[in-house]
Amino acid sequence: MQGMTVASTPLRLAPWTDRKGQLSPLRLAVFVGLFLPAIAIFADLAFGPMRPEPFEYALHESGKWVVRFLLLSLAITPFRRILAWNRLIGVRRMIGVSVLCYALLHLGFYAAQENWHLGKIASEIVLRIYLTIGFVALLGLIALGATSFDAAVRKLGRNWNLLHRLSYGIGVLALIHFFLQAKSDVTEPTLMAGLFILLMSYRVAGMAKLDI
Repeated sequence: MQGMTVASTPLRLAPWTDRKGQLSPLRLAVFVGLFLPAIAIFADLAFGPMRPEPFEYALHESGKWVVRFLLLSLAITPFRRILAWNRLIGVRRMIGVSVLCYALLHLGFYAAQENWHLGKIASEIVLRIYLTIGFVALLGLIALGATSFDAAVRKLGRNWNLLHRLSYGIGVLALIHFFLQAKSDVTEPTLMAGLFILLMSYRVAGMAKLDI
């Protein structure tokens, strides 16, 4: 941090720059890509077809992107090693934070669908098992998001890696929630579950030799 000018500090902290403060095409592409689903969801709300439940589509789409981005974040380490592309590790945190953002958006759309009746929302989360599972997964994501900063990494030390292995359990909970709310069409939840099993199998297979 020493020797940096005040003018260079915002550039260094920008998510589309590397640790040297230089523009990273990879980080910029990922940063923009993470916003596109949210833009599409809000565009559908504003300009899409009229529906009996106006927030239902947004609710389901935001939930799908939680699972998609969560699996993408879990795929970074295997892809980095298989492709020998170490720069991929630089976007893992960004993707992980986006998982939390889309999960909070998902909860927000659910609250909007329930007309912001917080008492009813709380009771539904307690009484409906798939909502309980989803909320527990959200709490786990909040814990990971709150410790995703450099200061938390330094403070927690080795415990940071242990804490962030919660992402595996969160993945299981998110997929169960996905299955239970999908009802009749479980095509995508099944595909996502298969991908999750593949990613976990890679980690188990390499655990004896690699600190995954």
